[in-house]
Amino acid sequence: MIEVVAATQAGSADSGAAPVAEVSYSASQGELLRSGLLQQSALLHVCTSWGKTWMARVAIRECVARGFKAVYLCPLRALARELASSWKNDFVGAKLGLFTGELGTDEVEDNPRPEEADILIATPEKMDWYVRGWESSLAWLGKVDLLVVDELHNVGGGARGATLEGVIGRFRAVNPYCRTLSLSATLGNPQELAKWLDAALFESNERPVSLTWRIETFKSQESKQAIVLDECKATAGQGAQTIVFVQSRPRAQSLSDMLNANGLRCMPHHAGLSRSSRERAEQSFRGNELDVIVATATLSQGINMPARKVVVYDLTRWEGGGWTNLSTNEVWQLAGRAGRRGLDTSGEAVLVSPKWDQTSARQYIRGKFDAIASQVHARKRSAAEQTMVVYGSRLAGNEAQAARVMGRMLLGQSLDKHALKRLVDESTSEMIRAGMLSRDDGGVVRATRLGRIAVRFQLGPRTVISWAEFVAAVPEPCLLDILLVACASEDFNGRMRCEREEVERIQVALDSEPMALRALTPASLGRCLASKGKDLAGAARTAIALRAWSRLGDMDDAADLVGGLSHEVDECRKEALRMLHAMRAMVTSLSQSQPAETGGLNEGVLAKKLAALTSMVSVGMDGEEATLAMVEGVGPVLARRLVDAGIGDIEALAQADTSMHAVIQGVSKLRFARWIDEATTLLAQEGGAFAFREVAGLHATVSRSTSTVASGLDYFRWKRAATLEVDASQDGAWLVSGGSSPHRLHLADGTLACDCADAAKGRLCKHQIAVRHLMGDPLIPRFDVGWGHGDIEGLSLAAAWEGA
Repeated sequence: MIEVVAATQAGSADSGAAPVAEVSYSASQGELLRSGLLQQSALLHVCTSWGKTWMARVAIRECVARGFKAVYLCPLRALARELASSWKNDFVGAKLGLFTGELGTDEVEDNPRPEEADILIATPEKMDWYVRGWESSLAWLGKVDLLVVDELHNVGGGARGATLEGVIGRFRAVNPYCRTLSLSATLGNPQELAKWLDAALFESNERPVSLTWRIETFKSQESKQAIVLDECKATAGQGAQTIVFVQSRPRAQSLSDMLNANGLRCMPHHAGLSRSSRERAEQSFRGNELDVIVATATLSQGINMPARKVVVYDLTRWEGGGWTNLSTNEVWQLAGRAGRRGLDTSGEAVLVSPKWDQTSARQYIRGKFDAIASQVHARKRSAAEQTMVVYGSRLAGNEAQAARVMGRMLLGQSLDKHALKRLVDESTSEMIRAGMLSRDDGGVVRATRLGRIAVRFQLGPRTVISWAEFVAAVPEPCLLDILLVACASEDFNGRMRCEREEVERIQVALDSEPMALRALTPASLGRCLASKGKDLAGAARTAIALRAWSRLGDMDDAADLVGGLSHEVDECRKEALRMLHAMRAMVTSLSQSQPAETGGLNEGVLAKKLAALTSMVSVGMDGEEATLAMVEGVGPVLARRLVDAGIGDIEALAQADTSMHAVIQGVSKLRFARWIDEATTLLAQEGGAFAFREVAGLHATVSRSTSTVASGLDYFRWKRAATLEVDASQDGAWLVSGGSSPHRLHLADGTLACDCADAAKGRLCKHQIAVRHLMGDPLIPRFDVGWGHGDIEGLSLAAAWEGA
């Protein structure tokens, strides 16, 4: 065990402090305020807990007082929400808005529009959306005098780092007079970054609460857990709290369970939990209701949750098929949560390291941070995407102009002007070959329809190209084809993970579905599905969960079918809607192009399926219910209201009486009559309410012959039926429980009747399946045997997993 104590001074104000005149500040903070650096572009490279956020608030207050706007870029939605909540009453007379792109956040009643807000707290992705559409937003973007970039070191973090780098560079091109205030505690090359941002560099080693580092070594997994237990008990015995950082969600849960079992009050915190669960853990920790919180690294990103002690349980993570050491930057960000201002004279950072290898742990303590490198330069995909955005947002019309704009990114510090020109030339040529850009006879480079779709919906070129391949190869896809292609795209954020032991379960569900993708050659299939290996298995799990949700209309049922949690399915639902809207826009765009571009696209069929599928995924409706979305003006929400009112499909709407509008909230009689007329016309043109009905199991290629399976048997309902309980009553009826509510079934004219809504629509419901299984119906696959599936060439998840 070794110990290093950092010498510091005390007295810094925290991020929740009062205005400048009412607080005392540390020596280095006073130096910064007196220097006048906050009146120009500045980079603050200072220790964690120094008071960076408080200083940014001082700068924002001054900016707004002069009549300008300020933008604060937060790396995470959770941090943005926390900051907006804590600052809400701090800026008297100023309008503060939260802009994260999260459904239900930006559109709340008291949230101003960006043009109305004086202070915008935004995620980089949301700000990127505004900057891409700078021509329509220039009136307010031009009034931004201060851009605060929190956690600037995130520029070095993969795809999200490239996004942050791109938005900073392009925003400075749109508004070259705006000042930047960048904040970080862990930069290995602060001078280079300050030069990039044309900013004055301010550095301080002062930390209001000193930090003590220790290394604790283990010989086995048991001794490793014992270290954590001892450390947490010791801190709890002092009346203080501990944060334990791990690198996997399952480990967060298992360690939390172990600590609870040993008498400590503990909760896990990771991205796999629902937002309400994470917020409950945070509030409990801040309220001293917990001794320990076991968290993944997302908790280190500036969320105000300090503790007396931080234990870094994992110093490595699984990445790219092997174990990789955490960077020094990452470890210091984790350790920075230690030390409660005003409560502790020092904080403790404990690194748990194997006894046979302490080299890395010792290097972390030395605090030699890694240099932050341009991810636009490091990642070919990001270079192509940023080049595409520069042209697509009309910031450039040729390579020379594009090079000037991209030179404002960190990329411009990484390459000399000749290397930068080569990169832009190569990316431009690549995008022209891909059909994303075009060059006219005068040499002007413009985005094509596909390119504009990519820019508008914040999609990478590879995503749009793979979708175009899919549209050309499968002009009449099944619903799961569309979902799988959307979920497999590189730009689908937060798809569900799929562990090796879950692959077979997902494969069976996949094989139960009708899919046109199975007819493709492996090469063509690979061009349509951007994800490979484990990511493809995760995409399949996500697509199956969403399809189950659309069929069953129950988020818990859908989650159970894939072994997940309902909030995971809901988060994927939101992301899938973004993808489906983008794909629909692309199909509409392609349908307006020359036939040679589409490969014979039947855009009418696909556009209608995308509209229906969007409604199905949005509110959990099945195929025939989604035919209501074919009627102009009937979106997902209104379609759900129609279904709840007993109008279950387009045929029922065509046959409805206009008086029924009275039971449908927000729909006038005139509007309802117009829907009836359009539904009648559509029925004559398109034919029937079953236009989008697909039953899993009826058309799939499976080893069990469909002729031996009950007509109408759906895999998802069969799978759910296996979890239900059936009790026979004395009057020859059956009571089926285990779902949201019990249902009574009886024989009527030789037919098994159920009182559930699913059966009322003429479907073979899960309750009927459960009873028929109990009765030994040979047409119902046995639950203990399984549905059965065969190897289907081109869609073997196990093969993809093993080849990853």
